[in-house]
Amino acid sequence: MHKKPILFLLLCLLMVSNCALPVYAAGTPCEVQLEVENRVTGDLPDTEEHFNFVLEPVDGAPMPEKATVTVHGAGKGVFPSITYTEPGDFCYTLREIPGEAEGYTYDKTLYRLTVQVTTDEEGTLSAAIYMAAEGSEGKAEHAVFVNPYTKKPDDPPQTGDGRSLYLWTALGCFGLMGLLFPAFHVKK
Repeated sequence: MHKKPILFLLLCLLMVSNCALPVYAAGTPCEVQLEVENRVTGDLPDTEEHFNFVLEPVDGAPMPEKATVTVHGAGKGVFPSITYTEPGDFCYTLREIPGEAEGYTYDKTLYRLTVQVTTDEEGTLSAAIYMAAEGSEGKAEHAVFVNPYTKKPDDPPQTGDGRSLYLWTALGCFGLMGLLFPAFHVKK
C-alpha cells in the first residue's frame, strides 16, 4: 500500500524535472558578427588615421577571437564571429579607443549591445542583436562613430621683408643723428 504513493510521487517528480530542464540541441551553435562604421567629417585629412574599436563582455558573455577591430580612415570593420552554444541574453559594450592623431576629435559614444539567442522546437539556435547608444532613448540599427577632423592652420603668411624692427629703428636713429650733427656744427 505504501509503494503506490511513493511510485506516484517519483513519477510526478521525474515528469516535472524533465519539463523544467531546458533542451539544448547538440551541434547546432549559431554565430554572430558585429560590424562597426567609422565616419570622418570636417576638413580632408592629409593622411588616414587608424581608428580602433573594442568589444567588451558583460558578465562573461562569449567573445570573438579578437576583441578589437581597426578601421583605416572612414569605413567599416567587422569583428570575428562570436559562437553561441546555448540560448540566453548576452550583453556587451562597444566603444572607440581614443587615438592621439592631431586634428581629430574622437567619438566618446558607448554602445550597449544585447545578443538574444533563442532555440526553436528542433533545438536550432538563432540570434537577434539589440543595440542602443548610451544616453539615447531609441534603438540603434548600426554602431556608427563620427570623428571630426580639423586641419591645423598653417603659419600666417609673412608680410614685408621679414627684417627686424630693431634694425630699422637703429638705422632711423643713426640717420636722424646724421642730419642733426651738421646743423649743430654750422652755428659755431
